[in-house]
Amino acid sequence: MLRPFYHSINTLFLVIGVALLVIGFYPFVRSVTTDHWPFADGVVVVSQVHPAGDTGLGFHLAYRAHIEYLYQVNDQKYRGRRIEFGLGSQYFMAHDFASRISDRYPVNKTMRVYYNPEQPAEAILERAPSMGASVVWVAFGIFFTGVAFFLQFSDALTGSSQHPDRRPVDQSFSIDDHNTRYVV
Repeated sequence: MLRPFYHSINTLFLVIGVALLVIGFYPFVRSVTTDHWPFADGVVVVSQVHPAGDTGLGFHLAYRAHIEYLYQVNDQKYRGRRIEFGLGSQYFMAHDFASRISDRYPVNKTMRVYYNPEQPAEAILERAPSMGASVVWVAFGIFFTGVAFFLQFSDALTGSSQHPDRRPVDQSFSIDDHNTRYVV
């Protein structure tokens, strides 16, 4: 009756948990691949804070630090926007946090731009990802995955996973072995 629904919820929690863990660990895995990336000198050309997620009630749900920079590799000019790898690295719940990023990268600031030698259009300003957003994704991933395992193991421990027609019957039976009678 409720078993298919219960199983679906368990599976949904597991899928969400694993997906959040992957999202959370992606920036760290990706940053390891940038260790061998060369760098070029670049210059910041845009440094602004934009509101995002307008509620219509006079406040915004988030603010975006919009940073753009120019750099050159082998006589080819590129324009980059990524500060670091990771989701949420440029969106912030408070205007102050977005402003701090914008202040860190003012217009006309010269800095190192790390670029992918195989695809120079892929570039970042910082090799190490910030831990803020990644830690949140990993924490939620651990929570959802933990709930899925708890539901699975609690189901197994209580025995509710047994089919109602296959439950053991609590009746004794006898076996007659010619002259010996065993009752179990």
